[in-house]
Order: sequence, then structure tokens, then C-alpha cells
Amino acid sequence: MPVVVARLPDEHHGEPRALAFLRPEDTVADSVAVIGGEGGPTGAPGAAPSAPAWDGTGPAPDFAAFLQAGGHIGEEGLYALAPVMLLRTRAGDGGDLLTEVLMCSRVRVIGTLFTRVAEFRHPVAADLTALVEQALEHTGAYRAHVTVEENTYTQFEKGTEIEEKITFEGGIPVWGVARILWSAIQNGEFSGFITDPGYEFTRWQFRQHNFEVLASGRSAGHFSFAQHTDGTYWLKRKLFEQDARRRSENFIAGLHISPEDFDGYLAREYPDFGFRRLATTTRSRFDINVQSLRSGHCFGIETDEVITQEPASRTLRQVELEYLESRVHAGLDPDTVDTEMDTLASHVEKQLVTRGLTVRRGYYSKLSFLRDGAAGVPGDGRAQADAGPRS
Repeated sequence: MPVVVARLPDEHHGEPRALAFLRPEDTVADSVAVIGGEGGPTGAPGAAPSAPAWDGTGPAPDFAAFLQAGGHIGEEGLYALAPVMLLRTRAGDGGDLLTEVLMCSRVRVIGTLFTRVAEFRHPVAADLTALVEQALEHTGAYRAHVTVEENTYTQFEKGTEIEEKITFEGGIPVWGVARILWSAIQNGEFSGFITDPGYEFTRWQFRQHNFEVLASGRSAGHFSFAQHTDGTYWLKRKLFEQDARRRSENFIAGLHISPEDFDGYLAREYPDFGFRRLATTTRSRFDINVQSLRSGHCFGIETDEVITQEPASRTLRQVELEYLESRVHAGLDPDTVDTEMDTLASHVEKQLVTRGLTVRRGYYSKLSFLRDGAAGVPGDGRAQADAGPRS
């Protein structure tokens, strides 16, 4: 089976990458070589058409015609073509070269995602055929994590929500704020981050029935009920002593209860806790899901509007930055989750400030907002918006 090697233009940055994402326009090659083709083995690169090599789920028409005209690949071979790996080569520290091997892990019409599985050293003089053969030897270690979608991700600190919040005020609606952030990411203004290919944007709207846990220490927190489309409810349980980046969170789904029995359910299931019913809220949220090319960590940029239903209408508007999961790759490091979240929060904060919004970055929680409402604190509790230590 022939291997088509397209040499892409040099990058302006040579730092290691956990991920690489190539849109069709990123696949315009400087030169092309075919190794093991029908015309015989060759590693000699030749001129390439000034057009994308790959377009969605197949070779672009002009590139396919170019390959056929060269006589190395017939029509059946074109149907067999698929992205296999991306090699990124940079100078080593001993006069040799370092090449990263990134395997194809997701193919979408908008582009192709590659995940790092290895890095190896080799002489500068290594020919193209030897380089490709050596790279192929490294593709097995993480094969199950890049070829099987359900094995792609892992999650650090399960049962713990890792989140930072940017509370904001201004005349732009939350939908408009989500659009601003989306455009900035697509325009490359969030350096090192891309939207998650194939799961870029989601929207949510639901009503929450809220209860404060009347306890001290690690048992304090917030419980809330929300309804599924089948009429059952799910219960979200958050336990935390104070607003902070990390809080315990878990869920119970499929509860067959009525709103009139929320208090009774909590009393029966959690007899050691006391509860105070807080205002019911309607929550509207637009989530932009992003991945870090540097670390492989995935985050949600969640533009959120919470409105209380009773006893009085109050509104909280925030962008939440939430760690979701991490793509498994060679060199995966959980210690970079906080660093990446700080970087992402700074990108978001800059965009909001540039648009003239009043911004307070911290960990101001929905529970603090509801407590403030119950205590008659006006607005969105701005005096407490930065409560809690920064990590």
C-alpha cells in the first residue's frame, strides 16, 4: 500500500504539541512524495498543486488528480487513502533532530485532529523513507486511545468540579457574549486552544429547585433538582465549605418524585443534614467546548445566565471555565490543568473587558448568589465576587 507524504509549510513555533488540528486550507503542501507506489518506491519529493491535499473525508479533487497523473496511485488506491499520522520535526540539542509522531484521532468535514503518541531522535541526514518507517514503528503504543472514540479521554480528580468564574455586567446578552468568544477562538485569539472538532458548541436551558445544606465544614453545600424530559428528576449535590476552584460534585438521576416532595425526599434520604429551600432559578447556558493543543486538556467556556423566579427576580451573568477531561497522549500531565485554566480565563477576561463589560474574576458560586438574594443583598453579590483564595 503506497504512503503519500505531503510536506507542509514550516510553522512559526516549534514547541511540542499534544494535539494538532489541520483544516483543509492547512494541508496545502510544499511538496509531495509517494513511498511504495505503483510506480516503484521513491522518497524523492516532487512539486505539489497549490490546493488542499485533504478535504473533509477524502483527498481534494485537484490533489487526487495530481496523484493519478503521477502514475503512483490508481483509482482504487485513492479510495483507500486516509490520514494516518502527522510528523513535526524540530532541532534537537545535540545536532540531531527530534520528530513528534501524532496519529490521526478524529476526522471531520471542518478538519482533522492528530494526537501525539511518541517522539524520537534521528540524524539530520535521515532520508524520507527511513523517517516514515521509523515513525510508523511508534504508532502502536497509544493506538487504542486514538482509534476507539470511547477510549480517547480520561478525567482527572473524578467527583471534583474544577472551575473558575468570571461574573460580568453590561448591555451584551449572554448569547452575544458567547458569539464574541466563539469568533475570537476561531480567529486564533485564544493562542493554543481550538474548539473541540465535532462538539464545538452546545446550549442548555432548565429550571433548578435549590436547597442549601445547613451544615458546617465539609458537609456544607448546595443540592438542586432539575427535570428530565421523561418526567423524572436528577439531583445535583455540591459539597464545599467556601467558594473555591475545586468543589465536590456528583449526581443522582432518574428520581421519581414530585416537586411537592423535594423537602420530604431530602429529609428521608439525608436525615443527618438540615436544608433551607432557596429561590428556584431558570438557567440559560451556551457552552463552547475547547481543547488545548499544548496539553490535551479539554475545557468548557460556559456563558451562563441565572434568573431567580421568587421571591423577586434577580439575575446572575457569568462565564464559567470548567475542566472537562483530557485526551490521552504521550506526555499527558495532570499538573498542567490549573495552568491551562488560568491561561484560558485570561483570554476570556480580555475579550469581555475589550467589549466594555464590567468583569469580576473569582469563584462566586450560584449558592452565594442565592444566599445573597435571601439576605437581601442587591444585584449579583458583587462585593463577594472575588471571595476565596486564587489558585
